[in-house]
Amino acid sequence: MITKISCGRSGQVVYEFDNGNIVSFLWSWGSYSDNHDLMFSDEPYNPHRTDWESTTVEVYSMGVDTNGFTKYLERKYGDNPAAYAPVADIPMIIKRADRASK
Repeated sequence: MITKISCGRSGQVVYEFDNGNIVSFLWSWGSYSDNHDLMFSDEPYNPHRTDWESTTVEVYSMGVDTNGFTKYLERKYGDNPAAYAPVADIPMIIKRADRASK
């Protein structure tokens, strides 16, 4: 079960689970998402921009991995953080992170 939601910057949401997993979804500048290159583009760079949108997200397992969630990200997406994960995968990722501990 999700016990807390937070963010460290705009374009990010972090979920904490009762099983110890902490999962960050990030889609703003500098992330492994559609917006990765914005800080290097001709578009005016504004790290405090609040209207971020993307079709992909960076997913990072940050907590105590009690149920193999980090290995799941590595297997499914190639690494942790998982780069360019489709936003359509978010419900499946949250469900996997929420599994009971081993």
